[in-house]
Amino acid sequence: MIKTLRQAPTREDRSAALNPSLRQHVAEFVLGPINWAAEDQGYCRCPGQHLHTSSDGRRDCAVFLSGAPTIKCLHTSCAAAVENANRQLRSDIGRAERSDGWTPTPQEMRHTKAAIGQRRTAEASKALLAVKANQARTKILERFAWAEVDAWEASPVRLDGRPEDDHRLFLRIFPDDAVIWIGERHQSGKPEHTANFQTARQWSQSPKPAGPLVCPAVFKNGAVSRSADNVITAPFLVVEGDAVDPDLHEKLTKTAAIKQDLAAGRMAEAEAQILSQQYEVNDEDRRRNREGCLAIIRWLSEGCGLTLRAVVDAGNKSCHGWFDRPPEAFLGELVTMASGLGLDPATFRPSQPVRLPGWKRETDRHQRLLYLNWGTKQ
Repeated sequence: MIKTLRQAPTREDRSAALNPSLRQHVAEFVLGPINWAAEDQGYCRCPGQHLHTSSDGRRDCAVFLSGAPTIKCLHTSCAAAVENANRQLRSDIGRAERSDGWTPTPQEMRHTKAAIGQRRTAEASKALLAVKANQARTKILERFAWAEVDAWEASPVRLDGRPEDDHRLFLRIFPDDAVIWIGERHQSGKPEHTANFQTARQWSQSPKPAGPLVCPAVFKNGAVSRSADNVITAPFLVVEGDAVDPDLHEKLTKTAAIKQDLAAGRMAEAEAQILSQQYEVNDEDRRRNREGCLAIIRWLSEGCGLTLRAVVDAGNKSCHGWFDRPPEAFLGELVTMASGLGLDPATFRPSQPVRLPGWKRETDRHQRLLYLNWGTKQ
């Protein structure tokens, strides 16, 4: 899971760098290009980026040069690689500042070049995996095609009740005493949001869903924020995508390009409106994409061996698959393949809100269960 990057120590609490420009020079030798936000702080490519099991942001990894030079990354799967880079960074800076000048030795040059080469090879492998996933998507959608009625028939738990009652059935995949967040996206982070964190048993007693969204995580008692720091366990992986169907993906891509051209002044508003109408998403697009999501879900279950717990029709153009969370190694590969498969890797984060079955959307469609497997609770 991703943790919040702790604030770097204040300037008053840090010893000033003896030679900021020298430290920057050494840091760039160890880490590669750095976007310096200040003379003693910048953002860089994580030395363990190829190990990340969730999507990357430009400011996920930072380097602080005052005091003990330190690399910090928001991701946890790269901890060993970051620690190794920290040891090298501190050693090289310490040696550089003890001498009159600093030039890497031939051995250090070879070592750093080899390390950077290994990282680039790993990142290239990830990129190739994403390309292969995109090429395999059509075959997956055909071979693992799964209609909604077939998913419903395959459900180990019979789903014959009203869709507005689905939340009570669904919440039984959690232990009764598990603290779960349910609510609107903004209902997190303030004392008044304590009510959004209740046990599965308490939520199940409500005659209707308390909100449209739920997190696939178990939180600390007394939590008021769904931040990663408050997550106790991450028992589930949620997989969904608004652009699994290739035709819908093309429409959404072209619509996004039109908006960018309009905002940049490269396209007149009248022309943008006409083109946007041509690529407007319709009910058939939504249906195909839901079926595409179901095929990906079935592939992960039958083709990859993940344990499927629930399938939720999100009430618009996607279906969500809830799986027992797989090992980090598999999750890392899935993150890499996500773009090629049309999936949204944001839902891989345990603290990410996703659709709760039982809620009626503004489209007048229910978020409803299509498949449910209680199995053995976590």
